[in-house]
Amino acid sequence: MKLLEKNIDYIDNLQNIETLSDSLRRFLDQPNVQTAFMDADIDKIYYYATRLNNAGLSRDLTLVLYSLNIDPLRSLDYIPKYFLSLSDIKNVSIPDNIKTINDAAFWGCDKLVKALMPNTITSIGEIAFSGCDSLEDIKIPANVNYIGYKAFSSCNSLKNVTLPGNISNMGGAIFSDC
Repeated sequence: MKLLEKNIDYIDNLQNIETLSDSLRRFLDQPNVQTAFMDADIDKIYYYATRLNNAGLSRDLTLVLYSLNIDPLRSLDYIPKYFLSLSDIKNVSIPDNIKTINDAAFWGCDKLVKALMPNTITSIGEIAFSGCDSLEDIKIPANVNYIGYKAFSSCNSLKNVTLPGNISNMGGAIFSDC
């Protein structure tokens, strides 16, 4: 079943929403992006978005997808780069189908208090949760074998961290400025 079969022409509808950022409007106007949307290829949509290295664009894309009742994580096994970075989320419960949290996925979410990760997570990217000032506790799942550089840096409220004993590859400064 295609994710978008209910409203295949929603791209035209999105163009009329005044709150879309200029960068998101330009992104949606690209023919390759429109094709990916028509094919409901969430992986390809995020591939195109993250190639632009624009945290706001990826975050806005995520928020628009959720506003259209499309859960991008249902069809992915990873959380894309900049997925909800710089957003006002307070809690996140990562679904069981996710294996990787990519770089900067939740970077700068200064209101994030709780992040629940399932045991399916094996990798946490660079600065994935950096700047999450309200995050108090973090439990790294048992299957995680990689934590990237500064993954939890600048989490000023962090009080409790639970790490499994089998992490084979850890970047530097993971908890710096906490």
